[in-house]
Amino acid sequence: MAASGRNSQIVQATVVLTLLSIAHAVDHTVGHPAHGVGLIPGYLGFFILGATLYLALRGDARAPLAAAATGFATAIGLLAIHIAPHWGMFSDPYSKLDLGPVSWAIVLVSIVVGIWLGVAGMRAMREPLATA
Repeated sequence: MAASGRNSQIVQATVVLTLLSIAHAVDHTVGHPAHGVGLIPGYLGFFILGATLYLALRGDARAPLAAAATGFATAIGLLAIHIAPHWGMFSDPYSKLDLGPVSWAIVLVSIVVGIWLGVAGMRAMREPLATA
């Protein structure tokens, strides 16, 4: 089943955010490997992105809510883990690492795309469902 019009922006944003998440994982692997419990948010992120994409592609009525939750959670998570000062076991502040502009760009663009996905979900929740 193809994505409905109300879910097309959700699909686009989810695909872009998934690609950025892959780039972020590669960047971690090459430049500053995550380890231990620090891997949990990344694995969870891929799972929720996959679930959101699945729902949006199927035209499921839950896709907008999933998109809003996934997008905003991703943006907040990246802010908390990589932008905020060190605060706990999941914290990996980029300011404490000697990282290049590519690492920073991937995280900052991912935050923006996460917000885009969240807003797309919120907008889709306000649109009426199309009748079959």
